[in-house]
Order: sequence, then structure tokens, then C-alpha cells
Amino acid sequence: MNRNVKYSDGTMVGSSGTGTILDGVPGQNASYTGYHWTKAVCETCGTVNSNMSINDYGFGKNVYWLYDCDSKFMQELPEQKNYDYVDSTYHKVTTTGGEYCAFCYGTNHTKSSVLERHDMEKEILSQPANGRFAIVEKCKDCDYAKYEYVGAKSVVASYYGVVDGAPHTISVTDLSDVGVRTEIRYGNSADSCTMTSAPNYTDKGQYDVYYQITYTYQGVEMTENGVANVWLHDETTKDDGKCSCGCSDPNCGCEDKNCGGNCCTDKGCGEKHHFTLLDSVKAGCKTLGYDHYLCTACGKIEKRDYVDSLGHAWQSVKIREATCEADGKQLELWTASRDVRKKDS
Repeated sequence: MNRNVKYSDGTMVGSSGTGTILDGVPGQNASYTGYHWTKAVCETCGTVNSNMSINDYGFGKNVYWLYDCDSKFMQELPEQKNYDYVDSTYHKVTTTGGEYCAFCYGTNHTKSSVLERHDMEKEILSQPANGRFAIVEKCKDCDYAKYEYVGAKSVVASYYGVVDGAPHTISVTDLSDVGVRTEIRYGNSADSCTMTSAPNYTDKGQYDVYYQITYTYQGVEMTENGVANVWLHDETTKDDGKCSCGCSDPNCGCEDKNCGGNCCTDKGCGEKHHFTLLDSVKAGCKTLGYDHYLCTACGKIEKRDYVDSLGHAWQSVKIREATCEADGKQLELWTASRDVRKKDS
């Protein structure tokens, strides 16, 4: 036997000892050596290791012999790559592989690590509930991602006013960031928004104005639908709150400035008016609400059931999150009063 071959415990082959090829720990002191232990038996005569020369030590002996691992036994280990985030520019790529002998299962592992730049891909997501587009960039290999936000928001304000002979309509304030294209269409119902300008109104009444806003950013679209109101009231009171018909009653609801107080003249009802609800005026941010009552017997009109003004009810809409590199943006709005405030954070 080849006297230059040792067991893993250092014992020479052929000498006394208890060496074993199973002593090694893979990855520590056991790896692919290029050899395997084997013995051969003749199928006809039963001679052990009869494939060796008759003068060799192992011929005719029931022992394992150390042979070179034939190249046909060698197989490549599947190469595996792991990606670990390092920073906003790089990730670490660790590659493991090697080869092993399919006969003796001896292995030779390889491992290497290098830094690579992130391989980023961009996606633009519409977020209509937040009034913005989200620009998401993710690395194709590791779990690194970064986010940016582009505001896409228009404030549509209803109009509350009095009949003054001039046309009135809703107002739209576009607060979208640069790069966002905004298109708005109007209609008299939710499914008929085809007009490019909002309808105007001059007569007393409450009008619904439906709208559809389409925001486009780098080819990605999102749509916002809604309805606003135009309320026109025929208020003929003076600055001091007294009726302009001449009766000097602040609760008079007469809308005829030329009646000369005739609406307030007792026509026989006395204190027994037969009032019925004529219409209601809703409270605004700064104005009182009230009901109009009409006496069906004499025609007297009164304002009743006053409701306090609402005050401004601000709603916060976060358009863009603040990051280390860019300010955030937040809108505070009350659509009924046309008031809009922007806050940077």
C-alpha cells in the first residue's frame, strides 16, 4: 500500500491504529481530497481486489484501497447567491459553490463576496385616497426600496352666496406638484361629466355640480369624482340686519324689496298665523342658518329656528411624507368656505 497516505487521525495506512475517514468535520478539517476508498471482488472466483496487480499489497485481501477520484465522478455544486443590503448604493453578493465526488461524496466548497450597486426598477403607483402618486424604486436583487411622493390634489369649493344678478359657480384650486397634468370635466350627473367648464347660475336655488378630475403623471392616471354645490339666496336685508322692505323687523323674511312693509301688515290673523315651512337656509362657516315660514292666510314671512354658524372645520390631507432629503406637504382645507392652507413639514 502507498505508505504516503494517512488516516485523518495521522495514522499511516498499513500501520497499527484505528484511523477512520469519518473523523473529519465538513467545512473544518474535512474536504474534497481527490481520492476515494474502494475494493473490488471478481464475480467469477470471488478474489478481492483482483483488478489490482498480483504483486500489489491489496490483491486478494479484504481491504479498501485508496484510488484517485475519476473525473467522471466529479459534479459541480449548484451555485447560490445571497444578497444583503449594505446602504442606499450597494448590497453585498455572497456566492457559494464548488464540486463534489459522486462516489465518495467528498466536497470542495468555494465562497466569495463582493459589493455591487443596486439594480433598481421604478414603479409609479396612484394613491387617490392620499391625493398623490407614489414613486417606488426597488432593487431587483435585495430588499432595498425607496419612496418618493408627488402631490396630485385639487380643492373643489362650493359657492354660498346671494342673488346679485351676476353668475356664480364653484371654484377649483389645483395644488398638484410640478409634473402632474390635471384635467377636470363637469356635468349635471355623476355619469355625464363632459363639460370643460363649470356651469354658472344666477337665480335663487341649490344646484349640484358634478365633476371628474383626472391626474396624469409620467403616463400613470388616477381619477377623482365628486359633487359640489352652488347655493344662491335672495337676501334683501340691510347691513344692520333689518328687512329692507321697510318693516324694520330683523326676523322678517320678505324677499320683495319693493313691498314697502306690506308683508308685515296684519291682515286679520293677529297672533293666529297659519305658518308652514317655506324653505331652509343652511348655516355656513360664518353665517347663521334659519328656516323661512309663510303664513298661508295672510302671506306674512318670518325667519325662525336660527342655527349657529359652523366655523371652519379643517381637514388635513397628507400629500407627501417628509424624508431626510425633502420636506413633506400637508393640506388643511374646508371645501365649503374656499379656505385652503398648505403646510410644509
